[in-house]
Amino acid sequence: MSKNRTDPLSLFPDDLLSNEEMLGLVLEQVSDLVFIMRVKDETFFYTYMNGAAERYHNVTREEMEGKSIRKLVGRIAAADIEEKYRHVVHYKEAYTYEDVVLHKGDYFYGETVLTPLFDEAGTVTHVLAITKDETEVVVKEEDLLDVSATYRSLLRNTPDAVLITSTDGEIIEVNGAFEELYGYTVEELSSDNYKFVPEGRKAETLHLLKEAAAGNTISGFETVRCHKEGREIDVSITMAPVLNRREEISAVSFMVRDISERVEAAKRIHQSEEKFQVIADHSHDLITVFNEKARVIYSSPSHMEWLGYNVEGWTAEEVTSYIHPDDRDMALRTFLRSRQFEDSFQFRIRLLMQSGLWRWFECRGYPVPSGKFKAHFVLISRDVTSEVDYVEKLKEYAYYDHLTELPNRRLFEDSIVQAMDHADSVDGSFAILYMDGDGFKEVNDLYGHEVGDKFLKQIGVRLKRVIRDRDSVGRLGGDEFAVMVKNLSTEEAAMNVAARIQKHMGVPYDIEGHRIISSFSIGVSFYPSQARTVSELLRKADEALYRSKQQGIGLVAFAEPEESF
Repeated sequence: MSKNRTDPLSLFPDDLLSNEEMLGLVLEQVSDLVFIMRVKDETFFYTYMNGAAERYHNVTREEMEGKSIRKLVGRIAAADIEEKYRHVVHYKEAYTYEDVVLHKGDYFYGETVLTPLFDEAGTVTHVLAITKDETEVVVKEEDLLDVSATYRSLLRNTPDAVLITSTDGEIIEVNGAFEELYGYTVEELSSDNYKFVPEGRKAETLHLLKEAAAGNTISGFETVRCHKEGREIDVSITMAPVLNRREEISAVSFMVRDISERVEAAKRIHQSEEKFQVIADHSHDLITVFNEKARVIYSSPSHMEWLGYNVEGWTAEEVTSYIHPDDRDMALRTFLRSRQFEDSFQFRIRLLMQSGLWRWFECRGYPVPSGKFKAHFVLISRDVTSEVDYVEKLKEYAYYDHLTELPNRRLFEDSIVQAMDHADSVDGSFAILYMDGDGFKEVNDLYGHEVGDKFLKQIGVRLKRVIRDRDSVGRLGGDEFAVMVKNLSTEEAAMNVAARIQKHMGVPYDIEGHRIISSFSIGVSFYPSQARTVSELLRKADEALYRSKQQGIGLVAFAEPEESF
């Protein structure tokens, strides 16, 4: 057989091309969607599609053989695709295009390469189409844009001064709070990066920069800086390395907080009880002073504002009884150690309000030396509940599906990794039940997306109820869900679990006056007997799910053992 240089099959040796089984194996194992289209009168008909394409379109190659593109994607979408195919036929050259389609409730981003296949006379008789799934890449790029926008918003709106430098100390960026704190703009610092650092603190600054550039995080370092007008400013600095996408240290971030008021307050406490009380009484922070017997001798009025009670006269043990049980031991140990060694400290704890709710506070302790074990002690606490809630909300967005409140694919895969580690340590096993809703798309089509969303929420509620506490469930995307059942190793046991889930999920749903009846098709794979990695375990369960849907609805299929070649 002679080969045209533009024929992609010419890349294969003759002895490989003659082995149809080997070529078929290659095409079936690739994750890309592969189609071969026959050209006839500027119309294109399917002559081949690989397994990945079958699973994506939920059809078989036998069903589509001899059918046109319009049969698979519809008249409107086909018109655009056929125009690209005609370009390949007319110009006899490869053509690459990108598109995005809504598939199973999620957007699919694909890059398709169309390549002409010629006969002996040089006529284009077929077109080879290979579509690569670029969804993950596009989503990551969009996530990076979101992260960048979030970073810019935080940099612009945070009340703390932020300074970004290179690992060599060259200033890259400062925010508005930095300029306000020190009085310098980034342009004014271009000739002398560290005008705001007192001469006697230059070596200290260089040391801190080297520590952060080496990968160390330094939190709450208290020092002195200079304003442009010459006055000194007491500051607390947190330094951390900034990593690029390759996890390399590319810069150093400095978050600077003006603590002049707090330091001045502490000085006044030491110098004058009377002056201290004036300052403390008007502070929004909780200011608590303990005597040498660890009894509270002063409690600022802000305690009533934040907590609803005053702790003056309380012992340290009475105070700790209002600390969250999970934080109590750590706080008490730190407090006693600080009194013993006359060291300052900082930690975050939850305090009980009179309303019965818990709020997060960042506490800083400062001993006032007067002899070992006899020191007065000042505790300054500020409410950081909103900061903690913000961090927790970010974690929730990263690991949970916002609609069903189930773990998303990322968190579910993490739970599989943990289950693998546990199973390996005790010679155990577990099963993955990959589930796909039968006819869920019709719910949206018939009743609208609002009803469809409420339907998915109820699906999530039922799935959480039907599984055991030690098992896991997650939404993998669209109408696909998965359940991990621990200590399960036989098809009989898995069938019983699947039947229980299907029975529970098959009870009709009443949503806004609509009675909805649905079912799930389920594919099952086992660890460790059928797979050793997360991706392999999910792939086998997904393939089993595909076979179950081919056989009907509401059915269960099991992963097949690997064939040996």
